[in-house]
Amino acid sequence: MNRKFLRGLRKALAAAFAATTLSAAHAVPMFESGDAGQLPAAAQAAGAGVDSIVGNLDNSFDVDLYRLVLGGGLFSATTLPGPDCCGVGADTQLFLFNEAGMGIVANDDEPFGGTQKSFIQALLDPGVYFLAVSIYSMDPFSVDGFIFPDYAHCCFQPVEGPVWPGGGQPLAGWSVGPAADGSGTQPGSYVVSLSATIGPVDPQPTPVPAPASLVLLGAGLLALTTWRRSFA
Repeated sequence: MNRKFLRGLRKALAAAFAATTLSAAHAVPMFESGDAGQLPAAAQAAGAGVDSIVGNLDNSFDVDLYRLVLGGGLFSATTLPGPDCCGVGADTQLFLFNEAGMGIVANDDEPFGGTQKSFIQALLDPGVYFLAVSIYSMDPFSVDGFIFPDYAHCCFQPVEGPVWPGGGQPLAGWSVGPAADGSGTQPGSYVVSLSATIGPVDPQPTPVPAPASLVLLGAGLLALTTWRRSFA
């Protein structure tokens, strides 16, 4: 085996290892700039590499909408208390819409978390999506009515899909839900943790090596270096 081939192989292994480790290190939080809009035209765009969103719900009628570009697969988002005093944060709701503004899933109180925590999950195709964080009980509506089911502020709820007839039309605005009981409308900060980092849509995405692959790549570099030295 000639030395030129060995040098090329070593460089290829090193490049693959570096690309894999750097892709994981580039995940960063996004911070809301000013006040994010409530409709797609005014949504704040999450840049490539974002894996969490930090924002603030300023009052009892606030909604923040973010534009995400997702590569497809199982996606989830969870709200956590923001950096307010005592770790209380806003009483959130989460909503996910497709690029056309059609509702996909929503949740007020995460089934196993508490009233300060919301959770959504969906299997998605690659594309553009809109993630909304609202304060309880600001709910999305279309020209035909509310898009998702509404609950009183009493208990944990499941992740819900859209309901008819409101769910058959795109997002048109936000209003206090019909089941609101006047409680739980606590403004404050929030952190949305995303299960996948945001990035450009690739019609033929390159598989990301699993952690075990990192070990194999590192072992390959080490073995190649050792083998080369034995013939030096």
